[in-house]
Amino acid sequence: LIAGSDRFPQNAFICQALARHFYIKEKNFSTALVWANLAKRKAPKNSYISDTLGQVYKSELKQWLGKNKTCGNISVDDLAYFLEVAEKASKAFKESQNQSDSKDYGTEAWSPQNSQRRYDTFNTAGFFGEIEVGLDTIQLLQLTPLFHKENEISKESMAEFLSGKGTILSDPKGEYCVVLSKFTSLLQNLHSDLERCFHFFGDYYGFSETKE
Repeated sequence: LIAGSDRFPQNAFICQALARHFYIKEKNFSTALVWANLAKRKAPKNSYISDTLGQVYKSELKQWLGKNKTCGNISVDDLAYFLEVAEKASKAFKESQNQSDSKDYGTEAWSPQNSQRRYDTFNTAGFFGEIEVGLDTIQLLQLTPLFHKENEISKESMAEFLSGKGTILSDPKGEYCVVLSKFTSLLQNLHSDLERCFHFFGDYYGFSETKE
């Protein structure tokens, strides 16, 4: 594949395949990100490539959560890093969703004989991806002392905060509050973003059933 990318430098989908290989098979997210961004530069309007970029970020977050789900409290540095990862994933998935509505998203960087493929499908992956990264972000917050999953009051406070109705609780050192305040837009729109995605699937599958 790497040789193929050298031979066909304009082919974004070879770069996409390499990105998928590195994040799925190798769990090498930094290298996967290089290839995903290269694919994105070659086909910036393609919904599937935008989704792949989001998948790289989401997979890194998901792997960390899988390894650290039983930890007591997440460190401030890890919280800042993975909230940024979640934010980038969410942005890529939203872009994929928007590009799915564009008539030219599936034809960009495709060979002419495959140019009609877009009209036979609708890419819903960006909506699935945003739901997953949203739920993973909630798990991340539940590892903080502010919204710990074993504290019922913290759960209620987190629900209010994520819906934009509440504020960040104070903590002794203030470090967690400082980090969360940098991602207010991501976090306080999380509830509405998830709701929008679930509503999309309700409408999408409802429409699919009426066509059958």
